[in-house]
Amino acid sequence: MYGIAKHFNAWLHPQLPKCCANLCNEQKEPKMETGIVASQGDEAVKKIIFMKLESLELDCLASLTSFFSEENCSTTFRITNLMHTMSVAISLSITSPSVFSFTQPFSTIPPLSSSSCTIVLSVSSDQPSLSTPDDAISVKSSMLPTGKAHRDELRLLFSRPGPHVFREATIPVYLVGPQKGYQKTTITCKRTRNESLELIMATSSVVCASVLSFLFHFLLVPVFSHDVNVLQKCGFKAIYQLGDSISDTGNLIRENPLSPYAWFPYGMNLSKPTGRCSNGLLMIDFIARSAKLPYLDAYLNPERNFYGGCGGVNFAVAGSTALPVEALLLKNIMNMVTKESLSTQLEWMFTYFNTCSKDCAKEIKSSLFMVGEIGGNDYNYAFLFHKTTEEMKALVPEVIKAIEDAVVKVIGYGARRVVVPGNFPIGCFPVYLSQFQPNDTAAYDEFKCIRGLNSFASYHNELLKQTVEGLKKQYPEVIIVYGDYYKAFMSIYQNAQSLGFDTKSIQKACCGTGAGHNFSLGRTCGALGVPVCPNPDQYISWDGIHLTQKAYQHMAEWLINDIFPKLQCSA
Repeated sequence: MYGIAKHFNAWLHPQLPKCCANLCNEQKEPKMETGIVASQGDEAVKKIIFMKLESLELDCLASLTSFFSEENCSTTFRITNLMHTMSVAISLSITSPSVFSFTQPFSTIPPLSSSSCTIVLSVSSDQPSLSTPDDAISVKSSMLPTGKAHRDELRLLFSRPGPHVFREATIPVYLVGPQKGYQKTTITCKRTRNESLELIMATSSVVCASVLSFLFHFLLVPVFSHDVNVLQKCGFKAIYQLGDSISDTGNLIRENPLSPYAWFPYGMNLSKPTGRCSNGLLMIDFIARSAKLPYLDAYLNPERNFYGGCGGVNFAVAGSTALPVEALLLKNIMNMVTKESLSTQLEWMFTYFNTCSKDCAKEIKSSLFMVGEIGGNDYNYAFLFHKTTEEMKALVPEVIKAIEDAVVKVIGYGARRVVVPGNFPIGCFPVYLSQFQPNDTAAYDEFKCIRGLNSFASYHNELLKQTVEGLKKQYPEVIIVYGDYYKAFMSIYQNAQSLGFDTKSIQKACCGTGAGHNFSLGRTCGALGVPVCPNPDQYISWDGIHLTQKAYQHMAEWLINDIFPKLQCSA
């Protein structure tokens, strides 16, 4: 779900030895998608992704090598990791190790780097027999967040089953006598144990931060008061934001310029893409506007224009999690969007406050700190990896503790007014409605949202509320407010018609394709040929994962009027 980079694309570049240089003079370079689906050109990649083909016939003989045993011939192909932030581990094996072998069966490939893989003919006979049955190279890929691993560690990694092995491809190889060997032109992609993950990885080129940004939540409540500039009365000097794609105003696209959020139709209301995961502005933009402050610049924006001594800064990163990437990996949960977590954002904040002007401390005490929404992606990724109900519930206290620690840290930095938002009612989002389709009508509530998913979001929110109350007692000099995103969302859901939304489309994505909810994990917003609705203001959901500018505006208005009296600002 989560940018238009072909994360884990791998290219095979045959480098023929002298003995086989003329075998295929006009060959083209076959391309392996996602570490292992072979294709020929972008159109073929699209077919693999969108039509879910099991194999693809290339239109040329891709010469792998011509084996001459007396010359001990070998050939080398290269696998390139096009992922911007994550290293990849590669395992190579062969069905006939007595005939073929690899000089290096395991390797690690850093982001945007290549690894050469050499296969050699091991037999000593002058007349090697025909391959019967066909020999085959097996290539497996796995994400490697740590970026480093010893050979024994890699062997152990690939020897045990689990969702860490994203893709496996089989490359048939034939021996056709003493003079020629060639790679068959079909590369078959085998389904792994984690079928849904495989599909997501195969489509990550058109999803980017989508797969990982379903941080959505829902709310129930009445109409809005319309004093939209009410936060101006608080006299905030700046706003500091921690969070994920609900709040990111441009950090992820600096980390990964190929993210779909860096391209139209994202940002279409703003005349250009800014990294916001919507067609326009986000809640944090409307909150800043209400406080009569400029929109927050992304921390990673090299051209950021921080006003005043410290200035408001947005540290949120789309796809970010509350728990560190390494902690989730130990649970076999992987963040496929970004390596940055809440702890990284806090480090950025600490660095920033230690490099700003001398008046910074005073301005911090007069600023608003938004700690979240964060944690939604921890659950999104866990759902993605098919964690059980017990495993999901066990994850919640850890996420809450990470958020609590973040609040304590920002208080240590000098914060005196902190808002801690909760989670959305995820059971109402197209991304979940399209993936979880219970046949039992009792599984849905009166709004046709999935009860179980909303109950899970409520469980997170209740624990977070209890934590906020505990922090208030621990830090009585600090004003800490729970931000009820759940109710804010449900308020627009319940009042959709009066707010100008099309009631027939409130569970459909404006930008997307697919039956029912206009959302498909294989073709998300920003992918080639995915349409955009002509009237985004009539939709609550923008891309099935994030909301439209209009929906965010109404949520922000509800939230502002809910938190303002609790912030104890002078009237």
